[in-house]
Amino acid sequence: RRALATLKADEREAADDSVKAMAEGVEMTERQLAAVLERHGIKEITPKPGERFDPNHHEAMFEVPGTEHPTGSVVHVLEAGYKIGDRLLRAARVGVAKNEDGAQNGGKVDTTA
Repeated sequence: RRALATLKADEREAADDSVKAMAEGVEMTERQLAAVLERHGIKEITPKPGERFDPNHHEAMFEVPGTEHPTGSVVHVLEAGYKIGDRLLRAARVGVAKNEDGAQNGGKVDTTA
């Protein structure tokens, strides 16, 4: 996923055939890996922007002031998390909305479970 993220869409269009073939190979490998993980019960945790921060599944990496999202909600996902059944393997690393005036909860994210 990170390898594909480094190649911008316009660069990919302008790239020669060998680079395009490599990118397609990386995409196929990612799809196969996701299918294997899902077959073994491993699910990806990728919260959507605006979703409430959950300390049981998310790790707050930074706060973002002045967003349209309510305080304590996910604004940006840095890295997806994973769980197997109900067991957390790795928390999703996220950026969380912060209220600039500190009206709600003192501007802090509630990380208690």
